[in-house]
Amino acid sequence: MRYRPLGKNGPPISAVGFGTWAGGGGMWGPTDDDEIIAAMQRAKELGVTWFDTADAYGSGHAEELVADAFDGHRDEVFIATKVGITSRGVSLTPEHIRRGCDASLLRLRTDRIDLYQIHWPADRNTPMEESWDAMAALQDLGKVRFLGVSNFKVKHLEKCEPIRHVDSLQPHYSMLVRDPEAELLPWCREHGTGVVTYGSLAYGILTGKFTADATFPKDDWRSGEMGISYYDQLFAPKAFRKHLNTVDALREIADGLDVTVGQLAVAWLLRDGSVTSAICGAKRPSQIEETVKAGDVELDAATIDAIEKVLSAR
Repeated sequence: MRYRPLGKNGPPISAVGFGTWAGGGGMWGPTDDDEIIAAMQRAKELGVTWFDTADAYGSGHAEELVADAFDGHRDEVFIATKVGITSRGVSLTPEHIRRGCDASLLRLRTDRIDLYQIHWPADRNTPMEESWDAMAALQDLGKVRFLGVSNFKVKHLEKCEPIRHVDSLQPHYSMLVRDPEAELLPWCREHGTGVVTYGSLAYGILTGKFTADATFPKDDWRSGEMGISYYDQLFAPKAFRKHLNTVDALREIADGLDVTVGQLAVAWLLRDGSVTSAICGAKRPSQIEETVKAGDVELDAATIDAIEKVLSAR
């Protein structure tokens, strides 16, 4: 496993992080708490040092699972969580951020959050400067160590950076979703902001395990029954077939390296140092055992060029 510093001020973290969205339950089909806890513990054994969660994942249930997984070993892991999404939308008022932090500390059973992140910049009634001031105040109080954001655009980052350094950005980024390359990654490189990607495996598409006749239960957002915006881009029938063709082409490259398509996809995200770590979710230990091996895979220039030809032909 490779380890990289989280931006210019942060500590080294593993190149593969563990994401707990599925751990919240209710959006990924059947899940088993014990299996998810076992997956987190197995990830730690394999060198994963940091775990990403949010108060919105199962209304805090995922945070509770993180606490259960590392009970007695809190100081051995780097815990990141998020604030802002509520049952009624997004709230980034200073009061909500303060309350959210205290509630997360209780669920995580810890005295500090290693990385506290604004989940979405979608509160149109609260100036971002007020929200970021509140985040900085939590850092000053010692309740959080580092400050990050998720789903931000450059215009949002520019409002935060003069107030307090943005330690990390969490964008939606994968071989199939490359929007961050245009502006976000260059901005983060210039400002010393770490980048931790979500959707790194395109929610399973880039594992190479789906076929054209794949179906999902209605309580899995990938079925299209829940109105999640990523569905149209990734899992709507026409888009899904197109992505599977891309996966087939990538499989030839992966086979030549004796890695899986999923390992290739994660190694590609980590290819040039712009990305600090790729967040990968898992419902069971076997899933993370496969994915985590990508933390050791380094791609040479010829392989990166071959991948780019496949992706540019999509």
